[in-house]
Amino acid sequence: MDKVTFLQEMESRKGQKALAEWTSTVTTAAAHKGRVVQKHVRAVVEAGKAYANLNQNADRETGALPWGEWETFPFTITHKGADYLRLYRHENGFIDVTYTIDGEQATAEQVAEMLTPSARERRHDGPTLTFTVKAENLTRIREATA
Repeated sequence: MDKVTFLQEMESRKGQKALAEWTSTVTTAAAHKGRVVQKHVRAVVEAGKAYANLNQNADRETGALPWGEWETFPFTITHKGADYLRLYRHENGFIDVTYTIDGEQATAEQVAEMLTPSARERRHDGPTLTFTVKAENLTRIREATA
């Protein structure tokens, strides 16, 4: 999804929940070069909040972005010519993550085995609260119902 469409969609419902779906390609270890590993996420999110003002971030330092620059605060970020969208997990929302390897369903454990050791260590198994999604990876965003 392009950032203009995203901004139109989210600015009209700032602070309201939305159902978002995105797919990203997972970088694997050299031994698995040529395999297509993808992470598919479906989540109830919201946008348009300042990161520093979220209760979930009260214990974190919230200065400048660690990479990239705000293009349209607090919605879009640019970095090395790419556009990213800032989303937050809605406090009562769900996150559903699935994986595919070469188009076939896979488990998180199967995918972990294909990562480099350093990427495996960086994996975050706890609940993700803040998402920075590459704009081109966002496949759908719509009003979340109940």
